[in-house]
Amino acid sequence: LKKKWGALASTQVVKDDELLDLLRMSGCSYLLLGFESMNNRALTGIHKGFNRMENYPEVIEKLHSRNITVQGCFIFGFDEDDRHVFSSCLDTINELKIDIPRYALFTPYPGTPAYRRLKQDGRLLHEQWEYYDTQHVVLDPLLMSPQELDSGFKWVWKNTFRVLPSLRRSAAGRTRAPVTFVGNLAYKLYIYRLFTDTDRF
Repeated sequence: LKKKWGALASTQVVKDDELLDLLRMSGCSYLLLGFESMNNRALTGIHKGFNRMENYPEVIEKLHSRNITVQGCFIFGFDEDDRHVFSSCLDTINELKIDIPRYALFTPYPGTPAYRRLKQDGRLLHEQWEYYDTQHVVLDPLLMSPQELDSGFKWVWKNTFRVLPSLRRSAAGRTRAPVTFVGNLAYKLYIYRLFTDTDRF
């Protein structure tokens, strides 16, 4: 049909080579994958133990070999995260050549086990639901302060989407370059909104 399309998937998608070939043949040009963390303990804690950091290179390679752009999602603020997690995550993203990274803050939604645990431990900063949008700090992390979590979050956004790293990610994809460049540009525009938001807590 000569259609180009994209979708959400888990990292498990790469376990089926026949499916991957069908994705490519049908015109799949990008997939959004929830990698979530580079820390296997954190992944187990959110019931995504099927994600394993040591498998991420294979995930990227199998999709890139079929010219499928990878938008990789990562979350900060897990109990295992300290203030070094931001630079470590960015280094790995650049090493793996994840085309379009996307970041969120760990957000315990009401009714979930995470919410009940953090509320019981007195680690929720407030319950103003409009800030429970994955882009505002709403909890007190274990291994850093809320301010360090917010500063690191803004730092990783800013440094990920500087012009040179964005161009490198785009150029690495060759045939994926247009999709990758537009995706990186869109998030670069988002950074302005993030840094002008003065009500972060």
